[in-house]
Amino acid sequence: MPARELEPGWWRLPALALAAGVAGTAIIAVLDADRALANAVDAWNQARGGKVQDNWWWLLPYHLPGVLVAGLAVAVVAAWLRGFRRQAAYVALVVAIGCGLLANVVLKDGWGRPRPRDTVGLGGTATFQQPWQPGPEGRSFPSGHVTVPASAIALWLLLRRARPRHAAAILATGMALCAWIGAARVLSGAHWLSDLLWSVVLMAVVAAGLHRLVICADRPPAAAGATAAGP
Repeated sequence: MPARELEPGWWRLPALALAAGVAGTAIIAVLDADRALANAVDAWNQARGGKVQDNWWWLLPYHLPGVLVAGLAVAVVAAWLRGFRRQAAYVALVVAIGCGLLANVVLKDGWGRPRPRDTVGLGGTATFQQPWQPGPEGRSFPSGHVTVPASAIALWLLLRRARPRHAAAILATGMALCAWIGAARVLSGAHWLSDLLWSVVLMAVVAAGLHRLVICADRPPAAAGATAAGP
């Protein structure tokens, strides 16, 4: 795995992620898919006694992000001790800034979007807010749980050239975990569909931006062509 690599088109991933986020949000809003999915899942759950979320396979995803963070911490320390300090710092920063600071502090605490279970029609009294509408209170936007497996994007960026099969497997596993954990969070009434979408978008932007700043920070522009064409 190269310690430093420069890619002139590094901005394509965050640009594509943001475009997908905006387009997906527009589609969700037009179809009212946030409320439609939340209501459908709640009705499905209530028809089965209202306790489906208490099954272990839906409880496990709530705790899984903590296990993943612990595993990443061990991997980061191991990489640091083996001399891959730039890569270790990169992964640590992606998790700390993306999952921690931006998702759980800046947005969840500052945006104020009510959770589904706190809104009218789903057991609460709050008014439904679109993802672009800051609310008076709430911690729905985005899903902090989903940002953790979405950090697989950072590992994919690190490994995609030297070990493309491993990188693809890691990314696919991360996205599958995003889907499972996201489904569990929707089932529990904690998040809207658009919350999950923007959790992945956020991590793609953070991973790509930090990859450019940390991994490619001091590579001279003249090496761009050679690096882009390299393994």
